[in-house]
Amino acid sequence: MAMILRRPWLLALFVGLVAAGAAGLVSAHNGDPTAIHACVSQSATPRGQVIVYSAPGLPGSDPSSVCGTRGTPLDWGQTGAAGTTGPSGATGGVGATGATGAPGASDGYIARRGPSNIQNPVVSLSLPPGSYLLHAKTALGNSDGARQIMLCTLSTGDFTTVVVNPAGSDNQVSVSLADAATFVTTTTVEMSCSGAGHFTENAVLTATKVNILH
Repeated sequence: MAMILRRPWLLALFVGLVAAGAAGLVSAHNGDPTAIHACVSQSATPRGQVIVYSAPGLPGSDPSSVCGTRGTPLDWGQTGAAGTTGPSGATGGVGATGATGAPGASDGYIARRGPSNIQNPVVSLSLPPGSYLLHAKTALGNSDGARQIMLCTLSTGDFTTVVVNPAGSDNQVSVSLADAATFVTTTTVEMSCSGAGHFTENAVLTATKVNILH
């Protein structure tokens, strides 16, 4: 120390080195490789200039280096804090019409009349409002001794005529009717048959409800 005091230029050099070292310490960065590191120039010209020397993807970056005499260190992240939620946007226009969906489940109705019968209606079925596919069938017999022409009808419109042999000689035929109808109120559908000596057996009337009749 006595030597330094006798030589003032050595004291000035010593103080300069200490000051430079202190500046390096206070100008150090945090070493985060995901952050952007820069130095803000404190020189008179150009004062406040920002020099980026380390950033993710920047060739030659060294996030652990210091600014030293280059200026004051400044660090910031690549992603800022989330902003406040913006106002709701305007309502969009009406979208295109979607594809037609699959047909829904249908309802089925059935009525039976098994024993031998000579009364009308042969069989009947009460149906709620809607559109229906109708089917009726029966065995139609002849108890008369002569061949007979007989008529069977559905109350919705379908009908058929058949010739039935006389009693004792293959005197039964199968009769089938089909129709489609739409009802706006609850409606009873009937199957009827007529003819001299006629009788029916095992009559069945079914109705299947559908969405649309084409």
